[in-house]
Order: sequence, then C-alpha cells, then structure tokens
Amino acid sequence: MNAKLIAYTGSLVQRVGLAILTTQFLLWMAVISLILGLAVSMQSLDAWPLVVIGLAGIFFGWLIGRILLRGWYVAIMVLVVGILLDFLTVGRLAKPIGELAWAEVAWIWQVLHLERLNLVSLAGIDHTYVLGAWQGLGLTVQTLLDRLVNWYSFLLNSRPTYDPVAILMTWAVLIWLIAAWAAWWMRHGERYHERVLIGLAPSGVLLAAYLAYSGKPIYPLVIWLGALLLLQALGEYSKLTQLWLTRHIDKIELEVEWSLAVVLITACLITFAVSAPSLSVKNLAGAVRQVLTPARQESDDVARAFGLKKPILGETGPLALARSDGLPNRHMLGSGPELSERIIMWVSLEQMTPLMSQEVDNLPGSSPSTYYWRSLTYDRYTGHGWVTVPSRQEQYRSGDSIENQLLPLDSKSFHAVQQHFQMAESRPGVSRVLYAAGELVSASVDYQVAWRSLGDVFGAEVMSDDYHVTSRLTRPGVEQLRGAGASYPEAIRQTYLQLPESIPQRVWELAFDLTSSQPSPYDQALAIESYLRTIPYSLDLELPPAERDIVDYFLFDLKRGYCDYYATAFVVLARAAGLPARLVVGYSSGNYQPGEERFVVTEADGHAWAEVYFPDYGWVEFEPTSSRALFDLPESLVYGDESRDSGMISGNSEMSVKPALRNIRWSLSAIAGAVFLIIGWYVFDRLRLAWMAPSSLILTLYRKLYLRASMLEDDKSGSATPSEVAEKYGVHLQSVFSHTDVSIPLSKVRENITTLADLYAGMIYSQHSTIIEDKRIALENWQSYRRNYAKLRRKRFLQRIYSKIKIKHE
Repeated sequence: MNAKLIAYTGSLVQRVGLAILTTQFLLWMAVISLILGLAVSMQSLDAWPLVVIGLAGIFFGWLIGRILLRGWYVAIMVLVVGILLDFLTVGRLAKPIGELAWAEVAWIWQVLHLERLNLVSLAGIDHTYVLGAWQGLGLTVQTLLDRLVNWYSFLLNSRPTYDPVAILMTWAVLIWLIAAWAAWWMRHGERYHERVLIGLAPSGVLLAAYLAYSGKPIYPLVIWLGALLLLQALGEYSKLTQLWLTRHIDKIELEVEWSLAVVLITACLITFAVSAPSLSVKNLAGAVRQVLTPARQESDDVARAFGLKKPILGETGPLALARSDGLPNRHMLGSGPELSERIIMWVSLEQMTPLMSQEVDNLPGSSPSTYYWRSLTYDRYTGHGWVTVPSRQEQYRSGDSIENQLLPLDSKSFHAVQQHFQMAESRPGVSRVLYAAGELVSASVDYQVAWRSLGDVFGAEVMSDDYHVTSRLTRPGVEQLRGAGASYPEAIRQTYLQLPESIPQRVWELAFDLTSSQPSPYDQALAIESYLRTIPYSLDLELPPAERDIVDYFLFDLKRGYCDYYATAFVVLARAAGLPARLVVGYSSGNYQPGEERFVVTEADGHAWAEVYFPDYGWVEFEPTSSRALFDLPESLVYGDESRDSGMISGNSEMSVKPALRNIRWSLSAIAGAVFLIIGWYVFDRLRLAWMAPSSLILTLYRKLYLRASMLEDDKSGSATPSEVAEKYGVHLQSVFSHTDVSIPLSKVRENITTLADLYAGMIYSQHSTIIEDKRIALENWQSYRRNYAKLRRKRFLQRIYSKIKIKHE
C-alpha cells in the first residue's frame, strides 16, 4: 500500500511539476494565515467553511489562469462562482438542494412507471413532496437574501448591526476573491514568479488591517510573510532555470541543498524581523495600528458589524466587575434552588377584576394572566455566571417618574400596570430589592435606581415592606415583532451583544445552525426558545465543573437543568446570533387567590428568564424553561378605532402590503435563481471547453455545428464533407435572416462556421498535429459565432414585433 502511494505521489509530482505543487502549497499557507488572523480577530467564526472556500478559490484561480480570457470576463466568472459556492456552503443551501434533487428523482421515477404518459396520469401523481422541496429551497434563499439586504442597508445607512450569517457570507466571498486573485495573477502569463507581491498584496493588507484593529498576536502575519518570501525565492529559482535552458547551460542538481538554504534563510529573516527593535513585524503592525487609530475611533460600529473585536484595555473579568460599587452584582449558577412553600410576598393589580374560584379553576395556570415580577437584569456573562456594572445610583422621591430616562418606545406598544407589593417578612430599616412587572416607571415610596447607562436599569431598591409600583409592560403582537427589524440603539448593541472569548466554538455553531434560515429576529429567538424547551427540566444537579463554560456544559454534556441554565443558554445563543438579549431574575406570577384579587408568591416561584430587545417595542420576555408555560402573544394587536384607521402600530404600517412584498420577493428569488443557473452553466461550459485538449476541442465544436446543420437540412446521411456542411449551414442562415438588416453579423457567422470547419478538416486530413494556436482560434471563432448568432435572432425578433405593431395600427 505504501509503495503504491509513493508511486502515485511520484507520478503526480512528475505530471504536475514540483514547482507548481510547491507554489500551490505556499499559496494555501498565505490564505490559511489570512483565515487564522480573522479567526483570532473576530467575536466568533466558523473557520472551516472559510478554509474550504479559500482553498477552492486558489484551485479555481489557478485553473482559469491558463485560459486566455479578458480580465473582466475572469472577474465575472470568479464572482459568480464565489457567490454560488458561498450560498451552498455558508448559506447551507446544500441540504435543501439535496432534498429537492431527491424529490425530483422520486417524481421522475413515478413518471417512468406510468402506464400511459398523458396529462391525466401526470395529474394523478403526488406533487406535494416536490412542491414542498421547491418551497423550502425558495424560502431559504429568500431568507438569506433578506438578511444580506438588511445587513448591507443598515451598513450603508451608517447604522451597522451584527448578523453572523451575513458577516460570515461576506467574509467568505472576500476570502474567495482574494484567494482566486492571488492564484490567477501568479498563474496568468509566463513569468508568474515576478507577480508574487502583487498577487499576495490584498491578503497581506487585509490581514495587517484587522490584526492592527483587534490588537491580536501577529503570528498569522508571520506565516503570511514566510509564504511570501518562499514564493519569491521559488520564483527567482524558476527564472534562473528558464535562463539556463534558454542559453543551453546545464544546471547543477542542487534543488535539495538550495531548498534547505532558502528555508533556513527565510526562517532567520522572519525571526530577526520579529525580534529586531528597530524595524520589525511588531513595529510594522504597531505603525499600522497607529495609522488606523483615528479611523478606528470613528468606525468601531462598522468593525463590530463585521464581527471584529476591539482590544480590551485595563483590568477586566469577574473579579474586577465584582468590585464595582452598588448593589450585589453577582448572580451565580449553583446546584439548584431549595424549593419551598414559604411565602415571599403578595401582589395585586389595580386593574384586575375579581374572579370566582370556579372561574379560576378553568384558567390555565390558575391565574387570570401571566406576569413575571422582575427584580434584577444582568448584562455581562462571564462563562461561569452573570455580573453587571452599575454606573451610577440615583435617589427618587415618592411618586417621581423615571419614564423620560428609559429608552423611548412606541406609545401604542405598551400599557401601564399598577401593582401593590406586600412583603411577607417585615424588615424595618433594611433595604430590599424592588419588584415590578415590566419596566419600573415610579413607586409610591422613596426608591433608589442603579443605572448602567441612560435607559438601562440594573435594578432598584426600597426601604419599605409595602409599596405600590407603576410600570410599563410590553406585549406586542407576533406581526409587530416580526416587522420590528434590527435597527438597535447604540447603547443596546454595545452592551447586550457582548460575549466572552472563552465560549467554545460549538456554541457559536449551534446558534448559527438554529437561526441561519430564520427570516426575522423574532423567528430566530423562537427557534432558540423551541430548541431549549426540548431539554428536560431537572433540579437534581451538582455544581458544574469550575473549568467549564456553563452554557457549553449544559447544552452538550449535562443536557438537563433548571431555569438559570435555560435562561443563560438562551441569552448566550441569542447574542451569538446577533440578537440583543439579557438575563432577568425575579419571581413568576405565583398562585392567584380568588376573591382576594392577589397573587401569592412563594420561594418555589423564584425564576430566571430571558428578554430580547426589539426596536420600538423594548424588552420582550421569552420562556426557554421547558417546565414553564410559553408566553401567549396575540397574532396582532388592534388598538381601537384609531389603529383600524392606521392599520398597525406606528412604524409598521407597511404590514398591510407584506403579502404583495412576499410575492415580489418570491418572484425575484426565482428569477435570481434562474439567472444564477444560466450563468453557472455558461461558466461551466467555458471552463470545460478551455480545459480540453486542442484536438478534442475542435472535434466537439464541429460536432455542435454538424448537429445544428443536420437538423436543418434534409441530407442526414453523414456523407457531406466539413466544407459542404459549412456551406449548407451558411446558405440556410442566409435564407432565414435574408429579410433582416444584419449583413455584418451574418457575414461574421458564416466566416466563423467556415473557419471551424476548416480547422476540423485540417485535423482529420492533415498530417500535422493540432497545436495550442489552433485551439485559441477555435475558441475565438466559437465565441464569435455564438455572440453574432444571438444578435441575429434578437434583431429578427424585434423586427417581427415592429411589423406586427405596424400592421395593427394600420
């Protein structure tokens, strides 16, 4: 087996050439260093699709480098193929396309087994599977296009947002273009050894730029520099070898010694550059960082939109955050709460209508509605629990409102709720956490609020055991949330998309898989919630390992848990998917006491849940814990006669035209798919012909002409010579287009046909072998034939339409 492998490897090296294989390997090193630098600079990155796309780009660029095509032709081919590959790999279209192909095969199999092939029998075949596969593919493509369009539109409107799917697809196309450019530029032409620096310049500039921004280690740039130096040395050796052959000088067999010397010298140069104090790679990276500093201060939003991480300066981490002033700021995941029936508080709502006990028994959850009594919200996940950083604390008098300091919401998207809280345990003179359903607006006693930033409340505290609270509760409809978009305020994006670098890659990948095909942020949040609710609920848990990330341990090892685990996992997955989310702790509704119009809240009702921010609607609750009931949101909210006139909540009046927009998007997606298929087939056909040997190419092109001529002429005996075939085909075209003003294209078509027939006759009857020049002439004439023939048909079509219009008017 080893002998066969060695023999095969030797044969491959002999056929391809050691210099070409070495060049390919060094190009791969340069591209891998680019991807490696991106991986350490980004907040999250599934590097494997980028590696596949980068290596494919090198192979494709090298392949088309030997084809004599114009630069813009090559650019279009590379771009189209790169976008198609991007959608297949990063966009995960391979699965729906595979399902569609299988459905089509099954449908064709049914057709082949029909006794009679007619419209009636075809109508009797089950088409639902095929139609479902087409619809699934179309919806996936439409979702990807919508997310890309929205992400780019936000970016162009100076409101960049974070969308991992759009970011990864954009980086994949960039890496594809850079890899294909490097391979094509170095392969195109005879002296590719002189084109190394220009070929690798885009990858080097991009690598230095995002390493400079993120402040990450420069070892990817060192790898890239090593590949550049080795490629340059290889090019110089190839240049000398060609010079010796031209001057008929026998070269000395020093490949091994020369290679070792080059590698040693390159390693010494890189080592010196890294360690030298005066001129080094470190200083170069530092200089780039200084140049980019002003731009970085103005474009941090754009960098975050591309997933790049800004360097963190100063002391960070759980210990530093725990030392911040204010309320206790650490909420750790432990081994499970001790559930008890000890009463914590009684809560009543002023708007609540008294219910009789028999009415309550018929209501789900034995309560008239579901409320969560919020106490604290957490913004910073550490990998082992939650912390927060209150920036300031402010005192408020009884009745003072803080509504004008909260983030503004659409006036119709929330309603005010008045609650009365009575603590079961009296603690005079001791401050306690203030509770409220939704966002606190005011309290009936003096209270203190801990603010993280403007509009962002960590929590509040009071010195009373009995108080009234007014809060605003957001409960929009499903349609409103689906149309909310992703135009998040700057403070929300900066705070509630942060995740630690220690999160394992498979957590990011799970978030990507769950949300990549979902059309809106709301649907993405629902997908995460639905996935987590499949995990069993359990209180019988030990403390998680100290060295493990909590979410990774819960999702992939523990696979069971209680509310802290569910809520934490939801927030982390949501942020990884680009959704601003936070963890909230407090109590669930409790048991409703009929007649007394109040909820009884016990220790067993202690709970943690997740909230996602939606523009215009604020923080919306989600319930990922499998043992709890879901929040029941209406399909759409209607606000009296005013809303019937306006149609929807402010900012979403376009909802009424959504069905039409969906049809338009579906049609555009179908047209785009058809265009991509046509362009893809055209690119494939060009590559296939260009890759053929000269004799095979001429034979293939003549057969195409012969088939067209034989379909138009009565003589199908096959006895006609190539010149007779060309003549008969030309005469036929002359008769078809004789009444069209197309003399110049027609003469060029006949000239192309004659040239191709002559090349075929020369190959068949001449003793001279076909050469590369014959292949070039054949390709040029075939492309000219197709171009001019299409022009003939287009002009005849337009002339017929003009004639019909003229006759109709007469």
